[in-house]
Amino acid sequence: SGCVPNGSILSKLLLFTSLSSSSSLNHPQPQRFFRPTAAFGKTRTLSSPLRMMKTPNTNPPIVGPNYVQVLQGSILGRNNGNSNTSNKISLILCGESHEDAIDATRRGGVFEGDEGWVSQTAAQMFFTTTRNHPSDAWCIQLWATTPRHQTLERVQEWAEDKIFEEDDEDDPVFGQIALLFEVKEEARGLAPSSRGTGYLMRILPKKRVTKQHNNDKPWHDIRNLNDAANLPTAVKEWISPSQNDHNKNRYQSFEWGDLDQQAFELNQQRLFGQDEIPTDELDRIIRQRKAILQSNIEGEPLWTFDDWLAHVREQFSDQTELHLILEASIPPWQLSLHRPSPSQAKTTATTAAECIRQVPPDEEPEEQDDDGEDPASDGIGTYLDFVYRRFMEEQILLDNSSSSPQWVHCVDGRDLGCASATHSPTVQKMWEKQLLTDEERERLLNKDGGVDDDEAMSATPNVFVPDSKRNPEQSFLRQLQSENKLVVPGGDEDDDATEMDSDEEEEEELTFPSFEGFFGQATEYLYYSPHVHLSYAPFLAKCVGSMNRWHQFFTSLFFDGATISEALQLLTLTESTLPYAHVRSPLCMLPGGRYHARSDGEHYITYPYFPHEFYLTDKDSDRTISSNLYHRLSSPETNELAKKALEWTLKRIKQCCADPKQADDEECGGEWFEAYLRAFHRDIYNDIDRSDSAQLLQRATVKSISNRKKKYNLDQISIPSMADGFDTILKHFENDEHVPPTPQVETMAKILLDIYVSNLLDYVTILQIAHIVASHAKSTMAENKHLVICCYMGSAHTRAVANFFQYQCNFKQRSFSGKTDWDDDEKRTIQLPGDLWNLPQLVAEQSVVSAMVDDSVVDVEKEEGVDDDSIVC
Repeated sequence: SGCVPNGSILSKLLLFTSLSSSSSLNHPQPQRFFRPTAAFGKTRTLSSPLRMMKTPNTNPPIVGPNYVQVLQGSILGRNNGNSNTSNKISLILCGESHEDAIDATRRGGVFEGDEGWVSQTAAQMFFTTTRNHPSDAWCIQLWATTPRHQTLERVQEWAEDKIFEEDDEDDPVFGQIALLFEVKEEARGLAPSSRGTGYLMRILPKKRVTKQHNNDKPWHDIRNLNDAANLPTAVKEWISPSQNDHNKNRYQSFEWGDLDQQAFELNQQRLFGQDEIPTDELDRIIRQRKAILQSNIEGEPLWTFDDWLAHVREQFSDQTELHLILEASIPPWQLSLHRPSPSQAKTTATTAAECIRQVPPDEEPEEQDDDGEDPASDGIGTYLDFVYRRFMEEQILLDNSSSSPQWVHCVDGRDLGCASATHSPTVQKMWEKQLLTDEERERLLNKDGGVDDDEAMSATPNVFVPDSKRNPEQSFLRQLQSENKLVVPGGDEDDDATEMDSDEEEEEELTFPSFEGFFGQATEYLYYSPHVHLSYAPFLAKCVGSMNRWHQFFTSLFFDGATISEALQLLTLTESTLPYAHVRSPLCMLPGGRYHARSDGEHYITYPYFPHEFYLTDKDSDRTISSNLYHRLSSPETNELAKKALEWTLKRIKQCCADPKQADDEECGGEWFEAYLRAFHRDIYNDIDRSDSAQLLQRATVKSISNRKKKYNLDQISIPSMADGFDTILKHFENDEHVPPTPQVETMAKILLDIYVSNLLDYVTILQIAHIVASHAKSTMAENKHLVICCYMGSAHTRAVANFFQYQCNFKQRSFSGKTDWDDDEKRTIQLPGDLWNLPQLVAEQSVVSAMVDDSVVDVEKEEGVDDDSIVC
């Protein structure tokens, strides 16, 4: 909610009037009928003539994923007595686009909320911060004023036109939080014909007013409006807490926002509340919204994906074995924490290199990219997070029963070790219990236990403590603070630095170092926070040394079953190179050797250096999770499939490294090209609409924002190969190893990392499926049960998994429901085939389908006499 056509977000827009009733801009959303397409082609495909039979489907549609694709086939043949058999499985691939849970539970299945004027008082708009935290007060800017004697309806129409004006280039809307007020004249009754004056305003928390929001219109702190000469008296009276009852009745105010009242209030709290919304409260709201969807209060009843999955799992548990794979953080009970020997820890602790400390301070986020006004940026509210919490809670209960196999599997290691990334309070509490020793838990509870932190660390270097106590850069920062040697950014007084830092200090989140997290966090700063500076190029240049060595190292660490010790031997980790293993320092080095403390704020770097001492491994292993999955599939029955997955993954990586732009996913990609534009063609990057990265990837030309007659030829811009990119990194440090990498050099480093990391997620998913099948084949309890594996992941990953099983394992597509790409205002309901509501039927028909259909693909568009309405695809 809150999106405008140019991709920016407006959280607050207010209207302020004398009228008692408000009109809303509740535009009806038309139902759209689409012709589904297969996931990998323009034509629709069927795997069986049975799908052409006209069968009534009275089951309710579902919402949540973009599409649901069913593949069926056999893998991992096994010897069962006298004959060789294969394991027949059904793969249900649910591709999604990380939608907010609030949006996925909107009535009617349209994920984009209708916007209009929401009646709000001044207290409702401002009390959240000014009542309890005056330092976080609001600022207000008068944007425009209507002529006098206007009706409320006319003022609202005028204000809406002003908001969405496309050619107001000198006064942009996007990236700002705005409110609209209308103040009436002396009361002449409350009839709709009453007239008044409208004031359109922008409002921002004071701490968010930055250079990008400054123009010729001044901002005013609402706590001190006496000096706001250009602010109308009516606005001051409306804001002032001392206004009398007569004045209160003179004004009616509105905020431009979501007409879904529950979504509006929740998102306001997520954006401006002082405390994060507890997940149990958020889940309660989502459950309530789901119940309304199912109750058929307005129109047809709708089910969410999680309710459908829970229903079929419970109904057919005696006939099918159902597993769920989620693109979600791996829980702690699957992990072990490696600790160095005391001698190793004492010799390898090093501070960051000079080039890391000289990395410049973070930039202001660009207006198109600033998610500070996006409620979904809180990191807990996606529908996938809700699904994770629901089924992970069930999994934890099942784990208490030895007879219940694990059925929920998480495969995303990009934030492995970050306890807060497992968006379940129950799971978060288990990290310390599962991974820390009694001594480490005691030290964590007692902070320093009355002993100097650095002194305690020196005495027990192989005891795990949080990063603030373990990172040598943090120790150096504390030393400079104690010696009063830090410089205040933009100031001359050194003695304020320590106080400033302590004011911003917050409780540290517990994070366990991991290789997956160290490399995976680059994705966040490549895609979503490019204004935040952290540098992987020094590590690649000094600790890795070449593109070939990088490929060998990453393959050994994650792909081919090697141990972590074997992989680390491929790196140069010495006293002279380990300073370059840092990607971020809490210190910023200024000319002349002076330092100031970086203000990381909400951009806290979770994994600031390469984890060569403490790191997470697969449970009771010296391998990463993916490497150990491959190792466990090394038996003769399973090794062929594991090798096939490895070869397929490495081939995809090779293609992406050779030409990142051409090899990217046209439907779901584009982030590499967008990052490249930002680093190498900043003038173009700043002057184009970047709301859809995939569109940038596909288009030959794109229009300029500043000059409508101008176009940029994107077809002529390509990304160099990663081999050339690595050479660029090496050349930079050949010239001067103390100079921080340029944005161009660092972008090439992050694109390289993301190519490998993004393919790693697909690889882990495939191996996890193979491991589930292998375990199912060995289980006597599951002998007579058909295996159904449901993957709920981002569409780019489900498309990759489908590609592997269709083209490498000869799986057949049974059905395809939904679309790979939806319009924002489209009704995103999916009518599942009847056999997905009756899993035994899905199983029973598989053998019939295999007998009736050959390997050819049926092009439904060219079949004569086929009624489109009878086809589920």
